[in-house]
Amino acid sequence: MPKALRHTSLALIALLTLPNLVPLTAMAATKAKSSTIPVITVSNSVTKVNSIIHFQVALRNNNGHTTSLPSGATVTYHITHPTGAFLIPSTQSVMITSPGVYELSATVNGMTSKAVSITANDVVTGVQLSADQPFLTADGKQLDKITATVVDASLQKIANFSGTAVLSPLAHGSYVNPKTGAAISTVAFSKGQATFYVQAGTSGGTNDTILLSNLTATSRTPMSSVINYGSTSISYIYSTNQPAGVTLSLQSPTLSANGTAVDTVKATVINGYGQPVTTFNGVASLSPIKNGSYVDPTSGQALTSVTFHNGIATFAIKAGTVGGVNDSVSLFGLTQGAFPLTNISYQTSSINYVWASGQPVGVELAATSPTIVADGEQTDTLTATVVDAYGQPVTSFQGTATLSSLKYGTYNTTGNSLTFVHGVATFTVQAGTIGGVSDQIVLSNLASPGMTLPSNLTYGSTTITYTWLPTNAILLASATKTVNTTASTEDMITATVPSATSSSFLWSTPIETTFTITGPASFAQGTSQSTIQAYILPGIPTKLPIYSLPNQTGQITLQAAATGYVTSPLTITAQASGAPSGLSVFTTASTINAQGNAQEPSLSVGTPFTLYNVQLTDQAGNPTVPTNSDPLTVTDNSASTGGTLTYYAVANGQPTGPALSNTELSLSLTQNQPNVQFAVINNTSHSTNPTVSVTDSLGYHGTAAGYTASSGTAEYALFPLQVLSTTSPSTEMMQAGQTATYTLQVTDGADHPVASAGQAVDLYLDTSVKNALTNVTINGSTSYTANNPLVLTTNPAGQVTFTATTPTVGQFSIDTTIPGSLTTSKQVFTVVAAANYPSQLLLAGSSGGLSANWPTTAMQVGQTLPSYVASINPGITQLYVNLENNTGNFLPSSTQDTLAITTSNPNILAIAPDQNWQATNSVGTVVEGAASNALPTITAENSGTATLTITDLSNPSQPQILETVTVE
Repeated sequence: MPKALRHTSLALIALLTLPNLVPLTAMAATKAKSSTIPVITVSNSVTKVNSIIHFQVALRNNNGHTTSLPSGATVTYHITHPTGAFLIPSTQSVMITSPGVYELSATVNGMTSKAVSITANDVVTGVQLSADQPFLTADGKQLDKITATVVDASLQKIANFSGTAVLSPLAHGSYVNPKTGAAISTVAFSKGQATFYVQAGTSGGTNDTILLSNLTATSRTPMSSVINYGSTSISYIYSTNQPAGVTLSLQSPTLSANGTAVDTVKATVINGYGQPVTTFNGVASLSPIKNGSYVDPTSGQALTSVTFHNGIATFAIKAGTVGGVNDSVSLFGLTQGAFPLTNISYQTSSINYVWASGQPVGVELAATSPTIVADGEQTDTLTATVVDAYGQPVTSFQGTATLSSLKYGTYNTTGNSLTFVHGVATFTVQAGTIGGVSDQIVLSNLASPGMTLPSNLTYGSTTITYTWLPTNAILLASATKTVNTTASTEDMITATVPSATSSSFLWSTPIETTFTITGPASFAQGTSQSTIQAYILPGIPTKLPIYSLPNQTGQITLQAAATGYVTSPLTITAQASGAPSGLSVFTTASTINAQGNAQEPSLSVGTPFTLYNVQLTDQAGNPTVPTNSDPLTVTDNSASTGGTLTYYAVANGQPTGPALSNTELSLSLTQNQPNVQFAVINNTSHSTNPTVSVTDSLGYHGTAAGYTASSGTAEYALFPLQVLSTTSPSTEMMQAGQTATYTLQVTDGADHPVASAGQAVDLYLDTSVKNALTNVTINGSTSYTANNPLVLTTNPAGQVTFTATTPTVGQFSIDTTIPGSLTTSKQVFTVVAAANYPSQLLLAGSSGGLSANWPTTAMQVGQTLPSYVASINPGITQLYVNLENNTGNFLPSSTQDTLAITTSNPNILAIAPDQNWQATNSVGTVVEGAASNALPTITAENSGTATLTITDLSNPSQPQILETVTVE
């Protein structure tokens, strides 16, 4: 089969099966004379699809005479078209397979003829319309030429079509004969096309849609039963001197509501292009307003209408006496002479009447950061500002307001009362321990003695969002968000990597971190040092002082970088400040690091202390410097709280020198040291939290607590999630024959972790338990007893680690004791065979089927996790966890394990607190097959991607469920 016949339609295949067909190349002819050229003629140059065109090949000499091909001539035929066509062998015919233009030629004895074109038309299926121009000026004269083309299904022109069509009526223009101007309603087609004209109307800003109907063929061209009529649009625009609208220009969008202030308004008549119509002279009426009045800007007389000269009119608005309202200003009824103008667009402008400058109209509320970590310690400083109508602080305001109640965080104020000084009040919100939730803060009941306030005061609000404490984050915090640039001012930076939560006390090595400053600050006073390297010990804050550069203002940005850790930059504002008007005292909880231990040898690494920062502030609350030396006096109320406090001087953020009493502290604020620090260590228990107060020589006063009444003395060494009880010890599960590693945390009597290095912990196998196993290996030995305990020493986080192994199924107990403490902690271990040991977690649905198949579509904002999973697992209303052993079998219904569920981004997937899952760290106890193992409520809060992790904390191997969900 020739190559040209290998890829054809079914029609071609049918033709090729006919008998006695031979390839075209098999035709023989004698060689033509060199003085002749081949020519090709066709029976019809225009045809329909699926028809056959016959052709002839002859030789033409130089005189134009043609002769037939001599015998034995070698002939090859060529035909081209994008969709293909084919020659019918031995018949000198062409089969047309699709609409379009075909090129047919022949080569005779090496000479090729000129190509002949064949046009193939399909059935008429539609009419296409196109306009020469999309716009016409609405002058009643301008013409636009419209072309209509009859096409087939491939949008090819039907070249042999002739016929007529009806023109659909127009709303604004008209169809005309361009030579006579007479109206037309039909058009005639010739050779597949028709042209006609649309004449513009006189209404600018309008448009017409041109459409044909009732297409009728006078030729024999076949037509589809359904014709698709295309359309085109023409827009009519105004002429340059034709009014189309009126614009307004106010001198000021606001007026003081004092009854006398005026605002001049300019009205301009414009055309359809937005250009002024300078030839217009006429009148328009003023739309009524409620709170002000229209007046003549020159005479002050009242107005109800305005007169335009050369397209411009001016008038004035006089303010009333009520602030906090507005008026909508507009015109109507534009008239030129005695003729009202139609289709005019009138612009409307708004003018606002504001209270006079210095009159309180509302309170603005701003947070330093909208998001803080729910670690129970991090705080966010908020500022409330009384403002007037211009958004300026009302510095004369002295008064109070009420703060809305918080659901998750706490205020540092007395009750919910807030006091304003010079129109500004600051307060602090301290995060709780629940992440994925928010508190909305709103003010109310603003009051000031002797000052009358508007009844429609506006109260701003802000939202504080608490996020779960990330496990691979470096948290950066500063002692103050603003530093003074009048002199080099110190700001203490705290860098912390969160310690392991109570669900996993795992110890990590120090993290080498690079800190970088950009902006007007340095790591060393008097230099421009912008980079420093330091180590961060997980759970122990690292202190880094930075210093502002004198007389350089702007934003200071601190960035931390460590392999495998993420961080957000910390921004501090460096700005000049005004005269002192207050004293700021704020605190930071910290612990002794190796550098602090060297400065104060009597304090061991890990000892907790509170770092106090004291500085003067100006009227706006920004740090400032004293004109002269400003001595400080420190007092406390420890005598009334039943305990004692010890004071220390500070160097590099750590206590230094000998312990002092508060009266032995010698502190002064100076221009060179506008921020001073001292450290306080709580030595004994207190009945309530003690408070430290600072007063300067100018009489300014500030107080702060910054620590709790707990003594922090080590009393227990606990397993993860262990309950403080010697009568009901907690239970861990382990697999027989496997070695498990466990971490203990030293805690005080209030169950608070004690980060103290070098603390001894005694650990031994308790053989007094009934039927207790005795073949348990602890750290490689079976000999540890109450009289011969394994003595472990805590790391700086107050943690110790050991291993345990037993080959036998049963139970055993490990007891831990802090030397000198009268309490013992017990941990019961249940050793199970592999068949009963949980090695895998499976997520199940309330309908009974496992929901292992997660939807491939995105979760929607506001949707809960069960409803999302139920989209491909019908019937699920809640999700719970099944425990499975390493052979793939479910464990008995009596099996109990402790699980934890976390989200990588609580702003995207939020986990709500639940009675079966502790709010602080989303930890709960799962009972196989019971309702109590249902997951807490998990909701899509915002768009993005987050990963849910469900971990079995009872098993050292920690089997997990990891599921990443996209929310949109």
